[in-house]
Amino acid sequence: MILSKNVLSGFCTGLLGLGLIAAPFALSAAENEVPAVGTAEREAIETVIKEYLLENPEILIEALNAYEANRRVAEAERQKLVVVENLDALTNDPSSPSIGNPDGDVVLVEFFDYRCGYCRASAPRVQAAIKSDPNLRVVMKEFPIPAKSRSPAPAPLWPPACKASMRNSISP
Repeated sequence: MILSKNVLSGFCTGLLGLGLIAAPFALSAAENEVPAVGTAEREAIETVIKEYLLENPEILIEALNAYEANRRVAEAERQKLVVVENLDALTNDPSSPSIGNPDGDVVLVEFFDYRCGYCRASAPRVQAAIKSDPNLRVVMKEFPIPAKSRSPAPAPLWPPACKASMRNSISP
């Protein structure tokens, strides 16, 4: 498993939170109605937690997987929000060419790169979708895949993204 810096950072933050699980016990009785825990008790609690994690390391994997799943859901929600906030610019930009029905009530925005083999391979599917739905308007957004030297992300991330879009693309 290859972990990104953000995942590791979040994982370490989660471990810190787990290590501080005894913190509610340290709050004053007025705040949490739990008596304060002394240093010896805190050390005992931390020892129990450490021993438990060392005896059951799979829990850390489960915690990391749960964290990653939550992060993916949050990222997907953020991406949906960005699309909604920019919907008019995505679908009605006069500088973006469109194919299909210019007055179509169904709009598909296609991001593509002329140099991408996966993008070229998806063209027949888009054409078939246009033929099968007379109300489809496809807005074309050229989105060049940066060369490796200019890429903000490692180059190996781009082809899988294109492959994924092929798997999730419309079928006639």
